[in-house]
Amino acid sequence: PMNALANDQQKKLRKLLKDYPDITFGRYTGETEHARKKETTEQAEKRLHDEYDIAHALDAEESLRKSIPNEIMCRERMAEKPPHILLTNYAMLEYMLLRPDTAPFFDNQSAKNWRFIVIDEAHTYKGANGTEIAYLLRRLKERIRHNMTQPFRCIATSATLGSSDPEAKDGMAAFAQNLFDEPFEGQDIITTQRKKREKESGVRNFMPEEYITLKKYVEGKPEAEKGGILYEALVKDLRLFTVYEVLKGKPKRIEDVASVVFSDLPNQGNQEEALIDLIELAAAAKKSENEAALLPARYHLFVKALEGVRDSEVLEEPLLGDVKEMIQMSYENGTIDEAIRFMNEKYDYYVIKNMHQLFLQITKEGSKDSGEALEGMLQDIDMLVESVYRDRIDRTTFYKQFCTFGVALYLLVLLVQLLLGDSSYTQLIEQWYVQILLHGVILLNTYFLLSGIKYYHEDVGAE
Repeated sequence: PMNALANDQQKKLRKLLKDYPDITFGRYTGETEHARKKETTEQAEKRLHDEYDIAHALDAEESLRKSIPNEIMCRERMAEKPPHILLTNYAMLEYMLLRPDTAPFFDNQSAKNWRFIVIDEAHTYKGANGTEIAYLLRRLKERIRHNMTQPFRCIATSATLGSSDPEAKDGMAAFAQNLFDEPFEGQDIITTQRKKREKESGVRNFMPEEYITLKKYVEGKPEAEKGGILYEALVKDLRLFTVYEVLKGKPKRIEDVASVVFSDLPNQGNQEEALIDLIELAAAAKKSENEAALLPARYHLFVKALEGVRDSEVLEEPLLGDVKEMIQMSYENGTIDEAIRFMNEKYDYYVIKNMHQLFLQITKEGSKDSGEALEGMLQDIDMLVESVYRDRIDRTTFYKQFCTFGVALYLLVLLVQLLLGDSSYTQLIEQWYVQILLHGVILLNTYFLLSGIKYYHEDVGAE
């Protein structure tokens, strides 16, 4: 559903397929590059791979520093030779189904190669959005079935959809059937079971100094080697198992977790620092590259718009007045850059930090719904990006058509006038059939003007 997820899958495919050069893949979203003018698709591919290598030369993950030859990065190259695995989002898929230059993905010989349609984050496709995606998938299947010779399989994945009991599986099967318009049964649903990590012999509570020593020891080592070293060390840390227990029910604030896991430390500051070190190390501790980390943890920071903070009646003067000034400056300038400079010059770092904590406290009551709200916001941003891309393409196409028509009409009039001479030309205009032809031209011109009216205003439409 989102570009961020497509990009994440793209990185995973780079790791998985680096040793399988015969399997090609590509990401086709609003971020995917075009070939430049007078540039062949082969030249575009080489340029984009070179640009990737330069941009990612210092990536933390060594395996992602260089591009791999079986990743297709250029839109036009993908259309010429569609990849075995295509990553996209639903906004771009709908656009691809409409455009003639992306027809090779769905028509002729390429249609015979479709084997799977995989929908990630299936739980997001509910309500009106789910109905829209269900019809999009039906259009896709109708398009490719004309040329297919073998059946294909539909797959939906989700980490938060239903449970493993039979009744829930039947409900999920019905959901998948409505989404794909393909037969699904309860037995088709594959669920997972969380495996509880067992304590090994010799576990003990590590001290904060040991985390600092570990960080220094693995610094600069390759990710795979670093993960193995940290795993072997931290699997014997009893505090890690305490973290598992504390976080088993629901997310908790850092200070609350730290006070339980490091209850033997003298003050809250030391407790929080030690917990942050533990989480940083445990999140990188992996027995092997393809296994989960000892603690696949995430930090969540919830912020509120400045207007909400201003109206919360929590701030006092002079800070309240400065926040109001900050908001006013942001609206007047159209950016927050000057407002941030204003606050940074006026207050020390700790005051700004305290303000961030204030935002967090104000929003904590609504934080249980924040994940869904953030997910919806990211989807809206992605849809907007795709809409801007479509607007730009439509705008360019319209201008080309309009200019071509206008120039052709002007040249035609000049040619007729030149061939007939001035007097004959004037007599010709008075003929009834020429009058009809001229009215037709005027009507056609009016159609162009009306159909393209939105392209004359830069502040109309998604762009």
